[in-house]
Amino acid sequence: MAIGAVAAMLSFSCHARVANPNLFIAGDGFSLEEALADARKQRTAGDSPNYQVLVIGPEVKRLLRAGATQRSIQQIRAARRSGAVFSVCQKDLTSLGLKAAELMPGIQTVRGFPGFLDGTVEAGDQLSLPTSARRIKSICSE
Repeated sequence: MAIGAVAAMLSFSCHARVANPNLFIAGDGFSLEEALADARKQRTAGDSPNYQVLVIGPEVKRLLRAGATQRSIQQIRAARRSGAVFSVCQKDLTSLGLKAAELMPGIQTVRGFPGFLDGTVEAGDQLSLPTSARRIKSICSE
C-alpha cells in the first residue's frame, strides 16, 4: 500500500497542476506546451468549464505578439476554445522589461496581494476570491 501512495505522489509532482484542478502553471519547470498538455490530460467532465493558465518567469516571452510562432498561437487558441484563461504576473513583466501591450490579445496581467511580502495583507483580501484566483495572486506576490 505504501508503494502505491509514493507512486501516486510522484506522479502528481511531475505535472504542472498546482493544488487546484483549474490552475496550470507554465514557467516553473514546465514549458507552456507541457502545462497545456497537462490541462488536456487532467481535466475531466466534472471540472469547471473554465480553467486558468498562469505563465510565469521567462516563459512569459512566449506570449508576446512579436515573435509568437504560428504553433504557439494555434495552441493558445485551442486552449481558449477549451475554456483556458491566460494570465501573467505584472512582476514578471516588470522584471523582463516588458509591457502588457506587448502581449497577445486577451492575456490578463495580475498584480499580487498588496502587503503580501511584508505580512500586512488582510485575510479578507484573500478569502473573498475563488481558490484559483487566490493562488494566482499569491504566486504573483512572491
